[in-house]
Amino acid sequence: MRDYPDELEADLLQFFGVDLLDYWRRRVSFRRLSILVIRLLSMPGESSLAEAKFGERARWGYKEHLLADVVDRLNIANWMVVQVNKSAESDNPFPEPHPRPGAGVASEKKKQEFASPHEVATFFSNLSSG
Repeated sequence: MRDYPDELEADLLQFFGVDLLDYWRRRVSFRRLSILVIRLLSMPGESSLAEAKFGERARWGYKEHLLADVVDRLNIANWMVVQVNKSAESDNPFPEPHPRPGAGVASEKKKQEFASPHEVATFFSNLSSG
């Protein structure tokens, strides 16, 4: 209650219709208040208390993060199809990850590196000769 009083008060009113002053008026027990706070902290993407406590990453819920992962994987699958069917001189950059709250700029992340065709051929030729 000390760290995020405004967020706690707003969430209690919005989601449960409970006024934080009711605790001081002895209309809401400490047990009930703690149960409601625990519930608010488990509501990422909805609760301003969760966002204040856990940072920007809590701005999205589980479903939003899951959808962003699906978008990333579809972009990679499409990129792989293009890579297999491209001409030697065309350049198709690896897709950037879908932006997520609290994840920083996508370009700051380390790029994933793939082996060149020559490295793959050398790897398999070493397997067959050994």
